Amino acid sequence: HLNINSILSKIDELRMIAKNSKATIIGITESKLDDTVLDGELEIDGYELVRSDRNRHGGGVACFVKNDISFNVRTNFTTEIENIFLDILLPKTKPILVGILYRPPDQSKFLEKLTLAIANTENFDNQEVYILGDININLINKERHIPNGIKNYREFCSLHGLNQLITSPTRVTVNTLSLLDHILTNSSDKVPSPG
Repeated sequence: HLNINSILSKIDELRMIAKNSKATIIGITESKLDDTVLDGELEIDGYELVRSDRNRHGGGVACFVKNDISFNVRTNFTTEIENIFLDILLPKTKPILVGILYRPPDQSKFLEKLTLAIANTENFDNQEVYILGDININLINKERHIPNGIKNYREFCSLHGLNQLITSPTRVTVNTLSLLDHILTNSSDKVPSPG
């Protein structure tokens, strides 16, 4: 997962990351695209692009999947939050659900909308699930009191059997450290080294 903050200006760097990492799936948040940007402008050799745009000023998600991997896009997940959900189809296994999510910092009722979408989707509780995204809930809390947003998020994860894997800051400035970009899964045992 990369919180890229405008993919178009960073496409050459993304191509190098894809080439060097050989990642099977690359999830992108804050792609900042609209329909004036053609898929060909974002092409990465060996990958198929799936995208859900908002506009050039904010938001949007995209996903690059190696072109030797079979998948189905879940077009009916929800339109109330920015997302892409895919079933990855590997031989002799159940489909693996991979989601890319972006939650703008000011989006209210995000967890309620996501919970409803999960409840209305097929097989969520019966398959391996990985959700990558810029959730904009800072899990680094140095206060004694745990904010309601973090409590609600932890309850959401518990309700759906999801563990958040990232433990180090994902946004670092001169004055702040925050953990806003998360990876959730119900199969932590299959992830040897998250980070």
